[in-house]
Amino acid sequence: MRNGAEGGAVERRHESGYDTTLPTDNIYEVPCPILRALEIIGGKWKLPLLWHLADGAARFNALQRTVTGITHMMLSKCLKELERDGLVSRTDRGGKIRHVEYALTERGRLLLPALRELYRWGEAHAARDGGRGMPVSVEAGPSARATARFAARSR
Repeated sequence: MRNGAEGGAVERRHESGYDTTLPTDNIYEVPCPILRALEIIGGKWKLPLLWHLADGAARFNALQRTVTGITHMMLSKCLKELERDGLVSRTDRGGKIRHVEYALTERGRLLLPALRELYRWGEAHAARDGGRGMPVSVEAGPSARATARFAARSR
């Protein structure tokens, strides 16, 4: 380890092998994988959207119905950001009536193991915390098939 007395950095090597060199003047400028992930999937709505898309492609209106409380404008914003970040694809099926579907990309599907762990953690801690959080109804969750699939993989 090197001290940053020369205005340099504090050099550390994490047990994983990643270089975790820290600037001594502002540790918040350090690239952190967790913070980067939260920049992409953070917020109130993105994880529920990804959760619902785990069961397959869905249209805009179907997503708005299943993600309880999300406004049209917020749904549009989140989907655009998820598409920009490569987690969701948008496919315009054309036709007389506009038919646009959203689906997880391969990069988005890579988040499914983490979502399963969050699901399991939330399930374990919901009772302890008095069940606080967003109300979830049958319509507001992924299909029973997807929920059962996630629950089975979580155990």
